[in-house]
Amino acid sequence: MGTIETFYSRIFVIAFVLNLIHVFTFAEADTRCYDNLGCYDSGIFHALPQDPSFVRTQYTGSCRGHINDVIIDAADNETDWRIIIDNSSLDTSLETVFIIHGFTDTATAQWVARMRDAFLTKGDYNVFTVDWKHAAQFPYEQAVANSFLVAKQLSMFLEYLERIHGLSPDRVHLVGHSLGAQIAGNAGGDLKTSHVARISGYGSLRAQGHVDFYPNGGTKQPGCNDPNSPFGIMSGKPLQQAIACSHARAIDLYTASLESNHQCVFSAHPCSSWEDYDQGICDVCPQGRCPSMGYGASKAFLGNYYLSTSAEEPFCGMSYVVEVKTAEGQGHSYGRLLMTLNGTNGMTNVTELNRVNHHYHDNESDKHVITVSSDIGDVISASLEFRKGRGLSALGTSSDLKIASISISRFYGNERLLQTTSFVTSVLLLDSMPSKFWHQKIPTGSDVLGNDPTRNELL
Repeated sequence: MGTIETFYSRIFVIAFVLNLIHVFTFAEADTRCYDNLGCYDSGIFHALPQDPSFVRTQYTGSCRGHINDVIIDAADNETDWRIIIDNSSLDTSLETVFIIHGFTDTATAQWVARMRDAFLTKGDYNVFTVDWKHAAQFPYEQAVANSFLVAKQLSMFLEYLERIHGLSPDRVHLVGHSLGAQIAGNAGGDLKTSHVARISGYGSLRAQGHVDFYPNGGTKQPGCNDPNSPFGIMSGKPLQQAIACSHARAIDLYTASLESNHQCVFSAHPCSSWEDYDQGICDVCPQGRCPSMGYGASKAFLGNYYLSTSAEEPFCGMSYVVEVKTAEGQGHSYGRLLMTLNGTNGMTNVTELNRVNHHYHDNESDKHVITVSSDIGDVISASLEFRKGRGLSALGTSSDLKIASISISRFYGNERLLQTTSFVTSVLLLDSMPSKFWHQKIPTGSDVLGNDPTRNELL
């Protein structure tokens, strides 16, 4: 049995919820059959696959030096497939990868081309992209129904490649995002006499692989809540990244693992939950080593694994455990803390300490694992920003946050790098200047900073 690994993110779309309400309220179950593609029940979604002539699944094959060398329509017959492949540059003795997009996406998307090129740079592969864009649109329940037909088409194509062209299934790797991950799993499971070597699926929170990875807990990803981030929801990025930034991050992480050349390793750790990992208590690797998320994943590991990533490419880097304690007399503040670390080799970008707004009160501790991409050397000081939240939860709360102490340790080994105690300082949000934030530089070894305004700098 090959390796199956998954890593997760989540998106809630109002239209999707409305579709589900429609599905469970008005539709009736039915069955539909398509020649050699078999019969399909409408199931809980009460939708049936559309006709293959509408679905129009297409496989585009590439190899080194020959991009988009083969274009095959799944609905064509095997004679047509053979003519096209026999006259191509594909070598079926090589490992072969299939990249499958998800809901509302297309195989011509930029991320698909980038992942294809990353595979071809990484090794001597055949790479097929699976395009089912016509059948992957709203309503969601229809796309789900269509995905089962696309999976059956793909399994039949794989069996054809094995039977006619000698492609060994144990040299096949299926990579899918979102509903594409479901297609990959169903296509691999539908093979009658063999198993593919590997299935990599991402875009779901449901544990379904031999090893399941949860970067940043699998939900809100670093930078996706920040409108100033290149990945933020107001950045003008395409729909997949702008509205579903966290959902699309899985694509970026997997591609980064391909492009890293072992310089960037996404080491993940076993833990009972993301909450425990985020407290910095799951830094141990079993048997002295931890699995790598993405291309380097190994079937030697089983279970759920967690890791922290940075907000910008290549997304890996150095992880720290940061603990901030509020002061006596803090009162009630509501918002997020962001941090910049300063080191002997430079400084980090602004990094989210928490990615959701938090209620701060007197004498509380807020502790998280953060990851930064840049190597800043030894940590010298830290800068904090407080961004007051909005909405009903923010009514009546303070615009500043009083900090009593902060400590920073390396995630691995808990080596304490910076600790400041016995001071009270305010990290202020200037309501009259909503795009600017005060930060407090906290140098190593400081005992008392007080509220000296000369210590505050306007970003």
